[in-house]
Amino acid sequence: MSHNVTVTGSAVGTAQDHSQPTSIRSLLAPWTLWGSALLLAFEVGGGFYEHLVLDWAWPSNLALIQPQNGGVNRAPFWIVVHTLLSFSLLGALWSNWRNTLLRKRLVWTLGIHVALRAWTFAYFIPAALRFEAAQILVPEQAQTWVMLTPIRTLVTFAALVILWRPRDGVGAGGLPYSGTSRGSAG
Repeated sequence: MSHNVTVTGSAVGTAQDHSQPTSIRSLLAPWTLWGSALLLAFEVGGGFYEHLVLDWAWPSNLALIQPQNGGVNRAPFWIVVHTLLSFSLLGALWSNWRNTLLRKRLVWTLGIHVALRAWTFAYFIPAALRFEAAQILVPEQAQTWVMLTPIRTLVTFAALVILWRPRDGVGAGGLPYSGTSRGSAG
């Protein structure tokens, strides 16, 4: 009894047709997608941590968010995660371009990411720098920050949900097929 297996692109953990060379694009496709999803999850986790741990305490104790006074230095975490996520999303878009479903999701996710970075540069970074340098806190400014931070985290979570819906376009082992057709066993 003979079984034919057709595989489009490369999906780690599935049978591969070794008669044709696999492109670097199809090799990177699942890993850049996984990396982007993981980095989005780090962003969501970092946002929840900041809101649940720091945002409830720092308005009454500015030193908690002032690194020069022994407080938390949030910048290294956010700079690394945002930078890696930007490159990962671009790589995922490039490597998954042939998969129409994933391309649409990646375009939406990247658009949300860019919009959030614009909001971050327009409001959050300047406000964070003011809070870190402040001697006296303006309560209304702190309340605005505390109110807006979870919105940013929820929008990031929405981007993760848009990107990662396992029932659509994902192959064996949870890795996406890089082509538009799905592998089948006969």
